[in-house]
Amino acid sequence: MRSKELSFQYQKPVALCYFTDEEESAYVKRTIDYPIFTEPSEALGAWLFPGALSKTKHSKRTPFSYPIERARAKFLLQKARGEKRDLLLPEAFEVLQAYGIPVADYRVVDRKEDLIKAMGQIEGPLALKSSLQDLT
Repeated sequence: MRSKELSFQYQKPVALCYFTDEEESAYVKRTIDYPIFTEPSEALGAWLFPGALSKTKHSKRTPFSYPIERARAKFLLQKARGEKRDLLLPEAFEVLQAYGIPVADYRVVDRKEDLIKAMGQIEGPLALKSSLQDLT
């Protein structure tokens, strides 16, 4: 599996979260030698407590320690809650960053010119996500 090789090569954790029915999930877990989760919270828990993935017993499981900007995260969450909506993608990224979880480099742009500028600032492969309501 290519993601496993890249994970080891660059020493970066990778969590696979696979949404499917129980039968297919069981088959995939049997055939792929890689941790697979059915819920994002399980994957995050395994990342924060890496000993949880081990087959051997651990006497202590110490979570990774991250600097936390609670006020920043709380502000973003309360703002969205007050507006009765989910977090927007940039807000969700900010919450992750507030908890010390790195996110991919990203830009929010409103104009084609800004998009072209952002494309020149970000190294490597790019992905584009549109938040427009009507693309017609």
